[in-house]
Amino acid sequence: MHKPKWMTSLQWVEFGKRWADESGRIHCVGLACNSPDDRRMTVDHIQPRTAGGADEVANYQPLCDICNSKKGNRADWYWKETFYFDKPLVTTKLRISQHDFVYNRVLEFGEFFARPYSAVNSKLFCFLQAVAAGKALGIFTLPFALNRCSTAHWPAAPRVDRMLIVTKDQALRSQFAHELREEPLRFGLVNEAPRVVEITRGEMLAGDSPDYDIAVMCPNMLWPQAGSNYQTGELLLAWAPGIESVLHRHPLIVFDEMHYAHGGIRLLIGAARHSLVFGFTASPIDAYGELLADMVKMSVYGYHDAVRNDGSMKYIR
Repeated sequence: MHKPKWMTSLQWVEFGKRWADESGRIHCVGLACNSPDDRRMTVDHIQPRTAGGADEVANYQPLCDICNSKKGNRADWYWKETFYFDKPLVTTKLRISQHDFVYNRVLEFGEFFARPYSAVNSKLFCFLQAVAAGKALGIFTLPFALNRCSTAHWPAAPRVDRMLIVTKDQALRSQFAHELREEPLRFGLVNEAPRVVEITRGEMLAGDSPDYDIAVMCPNMLWPQAGSNYQTGELLLAWAPGIESVLHRHPLIVFDEMHYAHGGIRLLIGAARHSLVFGFTASPIDAYGELLADMVKMSVYGYHDAVRNDGSMKYIR
């Protein structure tokens, strides 16, 4: 095991005294691991830097490279906690549009989504659904499906503890928040309603909001602000202060009608290094009629599917 460049010599000595066994070997402390392979051992921050973790020996622990990669930027308590989205979801109560075309579709790629989110998050994963397909509850199933993927493949895989839903205006924001507070319990999908909060002010992004499972917001507070270099005239984009903390708190970000702000979403995906970004839309095209770039199609639930499967739309004669 080699000393990381960012550690001081004094910290390195203290770290060895803290973690070495009687034979001088340091073992991985990852869940169900305990690997003594010195060549693969790394120094991990127990509380990640991105979450305010300090650069001090009390916040360091040994993890093998595999466990460190799986942990990502999450604190240790995260891996032992039971989150709302780890609880059972009564999938038999879902409509076909929600069960077959969202929930089960994610499960089909279970091994892929059980990998560290930083390894699979470079694209926008899209569900293309007709109007009246029951989109709100379809989105609600996503974190349950992702967490099931994780637990089905290995114990130290990433899971969703909070979900951020982004709507294009305030009316839709309030509608989503209301439906998600009421409908999962009313339709028998869960035994306990999710805690839902509407982010209505910029200061709420700082993390001072009450604890919640789902946050719903408009996108204007997310996008980087345009500016320019007065000397060169170069156009510059600057993210809002604290945006890294916002993205860190939400491993799952979902855009409703994502076609309306596809350019901004692509920028956000680059900044959200440890989050998965999904989108729902009935119109996956840009202003020029071209398919959106960097989009991964998860499923298509069209007009005829809605008529045939859910009876949620009537034929236009």
